[in-house]
Amino acid sequence: MAGEHEHEEERGHDHEHGEEVMWAGLLALSLAGLAAYLAGLSEVGLLALGAASVGVSVRFIYMTLFKRKFSVDLLMAVAGFTLLWTGLIKEGLVVMALYGAAELAEERAEKLAVRRLEGLRKLIPRRATVDREGALVEVSVDEVKPGDKLFVKRGEAVAADMKLITPGVFDMSHVTGEPGPVEVEPGRVVPSGSVNLGDPVRGIVVRSPKESFLQRLVEEALEAAERKGMIQRMIERLAPPMTVIVLGAFAAASLALGPERGVAVLLAGCPSAFIVSSGYSTALTIASLATRGVVAKGGRTLEAAGKVRVAILDKTGTVTEATMRPALVLPPPGMGEGRFLSLVASLARASLHPASRSLAAAAQGGLPVEEVGEVPGAGVEGVVAGVRVALGSRSFVGAGVAAGCPGGMRPLYARVDGGVGVVCLEEGVDPAAARAVRELKDLGLHVVLASGDSRERVEAAARELGVDEFYSDMKPHDKARLVEEYRSRRGAVLFAGDGINDVEAIAKADVGVAVGSLEAVASAADAAIPRGAPGVPRLVRAGRAYTKALAASFAVAAAIKVVAAVGGLSGALSPILVALIGDDGSTLAGLASATVLLLKGSR
Repeated sequence: MAGEHEHEEERGHDHEHGEEVMWAGLLALSLAGLAAYLAGLSEVGLLALGAASVGVSVRFIYMTLFKRKFSVDLLMAVAGFTLLWTGLIKEGLVVMALYGAAELAEERAEKLAVRRLEGLRKLIPRRATVDREGALVEVSVDEVKPGDKLFVKRGEAVAADMKLITPGVFDMSHVTGEPGPVEVEPGRVVPSGSVNLGDPVRGIVVRSPKESFLQRLVEEALEAAERKGMIQRMIERLAPPMTVIVLGAFAAASLALGPERGVAVLLAGCPSAFIVSSGYSTALTIASLATRGVVAKGGRTLEAAGKVRVAILDKTGTVTEATMRPALVLPPPGMGEGRFLSLVASLARASLHPASRSLAAAAQGGLPVEEVGEVPGAGVEGVVAGVRVALGSRSFVGAGVAAGCPGGMRPLYARVDGGVGVVCLEEGVDPAAARAVRELKDLGLHVVLASGDSRERVEAAARELGVDEFYSDMKPHDKARLVEEYRSRRGAVLFAGDGINDVEAIAKADVGVAVGSLEAVASAADAAIPRGAPGVPRLVRAGRAYTKALAASFAVAAAIKVVAAVGGLSGALSPILVALIGDDGSTLAGLASATVLLLKGSR
């Protein structure tokens, strides 16, 4: 499997590399020719422009015949040859350089997300330990097949979906979305990518690594990202009709007024102003977002963000705080709350369980602890300041307790010298996330909370956040289906999540946002927000400003181009002035209008 995917990646990377080399070569050739021309070597400049025009022509022919894709290359090639024929070498080289630079930047932006998404496969172990006739043998993951008996050590990730032979405790937080360690009994299937937190376990492989949970998740996310990558840029949508109109007008003007005046149509009609304005608006918006902790991957992400109508937010780690906190303390009869909490918090410091760590971090407990023993996923026991204390699940504590925790809270039972009490932990909502939800609603978005957690906990978080709707007990494919349902009913959807279980939904959303610092999740997303949910409304606002700026810059540039074309055709403007006004002038005016709107929208 690994070798097969490596070959696929190599072929994909070769294609991407070829495109980037071609545009980089066009840029370098044009700049070198321009430098030579300005230095007095007119023949070198002439040859450079001719070579650049031929190169663009060849690409147009290739894209049309083999890719069935119409591009602006035709217009650029005709412009290059016409400028060469009429002796406007400098103008032609500038146009080609701008075209090469814009296409190079766009090519890299388009391929980045898919290339990084391939990195998810690195989470699947390359080696696995298999029981072969009673002997443990380490083999390549390619050799693992259904029916094999896997042996997974503590701290190792599961290489393939397997049915447990022995019980175990696993961290599935980045796979299924469950926030804490999960105790799994024999006979249950553990998905690939889960990490063993307890003693070594054995299991029978039910699906090959290639067909297992994590691998299928990667493939589905790649397919979704590829489909989303097929959306054409705005300028490509305009290219066919624009090319036909410009070429037709050029031919008619040349026949009626001569090529010296007819070239004004090509110069003014050259789409470089639109290409540069688009690239500039994208760069300025991305840079502005980056200073505020939001990383957006290209103009397509920004354009989609401006159209979002629904925001679906994952719960755990996205809108909730990283740790739980004691919300209610019920000590054993006859014991004060302070004394009880101090004893159990001191013991909790000796445990590795996330719930215990949260309790230890939130409560005061500095008493000496001795004779500590822990059963992973069940509980911890020890002597605290001379008092025997047990902390963990109800079954681990081994005694009944009359009181319980309200819905949405997680109980930690504690036995202190025979008396049993409860500490109720609450997954606190991040106050910054609550503000973000209000901002999204103020922007007119329908906000939804989706989680793999229980209904009680999700409902409690939804109530505190003030979201419009919530969904609980969701598996990864449920979240992806939810994205598609809302898109069909309400329009463009933004999905924000932080776990590998969110990858498919992130990739299928119109705007997928990775919240947090997990690189594997960020690879599948259109935008990454390491600092948390407050960046989501910033991205939406920036997307709307970007869309307006792009439309304004195009409108201004188009108006100036019409004026330049009319001036050139009438003879009121010389070819060099048409080139300067219709191309460079329209570009600068478009950039200025875009800058004003982008700066205003980023406040």
